[in-house]
Amino acid sequence: SIGNAAKASQYRITFHTFRHTFASWLAQSGKVTLLELKELMRHESLAMTQRYAHLIPSQTAKKLTIIDDFLEEHG
Repeated sequence: SIGNAAKASQYRITFHTFRHTFASWLAQSGKVTLLELKELMRHESLAMTQRYAHLIPSQTAKKLTIIDDFLEEHG
């Protein structure tokens, strides 16, 4: 259980720790947008969710390849 994990750890583990880990791992997966993450976390504003934006580099890289692919085809 969460309580047992917190007691067994040398670190201070709170509900917020699990929430932050959930958001971080989801962002790193590259399978959700920032807006989707906002909805999943039930943040009131996108500004709250933007703290995880730096963890989504793969999405940015994938989107940039769209331009590269277009230029190769139509260059």
